[in-house]
Amino acid sequence: RNLLLNHNVKPFPTEVLCYLLEHDPSSMKLGANKGPRSMSNSEFCDHPLHIACSNPNITVELVQLILSHSPGSVKEENQDNGYLPIHTFCTNKGLDNQSSMDILKILVREYPESVKEQVKQSEGDDGSWNP
Repeated sequence: RNLLLNHNVKPFPTEVLCYLLEHDPSSMKLGANKGPRSMSNSEFCDHPLHIACSNPNITVELVQLILSHSPGSVKEENQDNGYLPIHTFCTNKGLDNQSSMDILKILVREYPESVKEQVKQSEGDDGSWNP
């Protein structure tokens, strides 16, 4: 998860994540491998796909790799705000246009209903979503 959280790693080392997943598939489970105390708990409650979707260095290969190890992760809600990975992805402003479109197509293909999902409203929330 620390690797996915590191936005300074360019290009993203997909082969390293592939190695880690092959040797520890449980790392794809929600809440696995809690991080250091200095990091917020919400960063480690999210599924790795959420974390990857927030990383400006995300690649098509990375999304495909995570989905191949955890196909249902595209339907997992963020425990803090109810975002699906597609919502998290849409808030990621550091992507180039081609990567954005390719990744968005994958997320929609894997969970077409996600484009109709509304983000949970908290008390005092007007229901608008502002990425």
